[in-house]
Amino acid sequence: MTVSGKAAGFSGTRRASRGNVDGSTRVTAIALAEGARPIYPWGVLVRVGLMLVALVMVLLVLGAVLSRRRDAPRPATAPAPRARPAPRRYDWERRSTQLYRAWKQVPGPAEDREGILAFVTSRQGVEAYVEPRTVIHPLSVVLIAEDGEWRRFELRDDAYLRELVKERGLRVLDASRFGYPERMKRRPPGDGDEA
Repeated sequence: MTVSGKAAGFSGTRRASRGNVDGSTRVTAIALAEGARPIYPWGVLVRVGLMLVALVMVLLVLGAVLSRRRDAPRPATAPAPRARPAPRRYDWERRSTQLYRAWKQVPGPAEDREGILAFVTSRQGVEAYVEPRTVIHPLSVVLIAEDGEWRRFELRDDAYLRELVKERGLRVLDASRFGYPERMKRRPPGDGDEA
């Protein structure tokens, strides 16, 4: 039964239901217009409310269970020792830095690539210790042979060392991190021929 707003005491159209004991009508839902379906029927509102209550209860139970598991005593064991990552031997210059210097035509020292290659090929167990670039000194590399013989070369960048690593398997280390090996230090100063 539909009751107009004036008869029901409201200023809009409402849908009412019968069946009250005292014979009055009760408003069950708000309607958009005469004969339209209700916007929120009570059945849907009750179902949504019950689902929300059930969801909150499930979350509360899960929170209580998980907090008990976290607080549960654990067997006493010594913590496993953490393996420290091996320090990187040398941090290569970024290619973008090399390209920027080439684009800006930043002058650098002349590289003695033939001398570097001759030292690497003519001696056994050669390692390269890279000395970082500073304001005063350019990037340089100290090549140290297995017997302690060494030679220093100035570099424009570390691109040629990358090539030697790929082609010859040259081991490259950072001199500021690792220092120089004892075999170089035992060699008399006159034997280390600087280029």
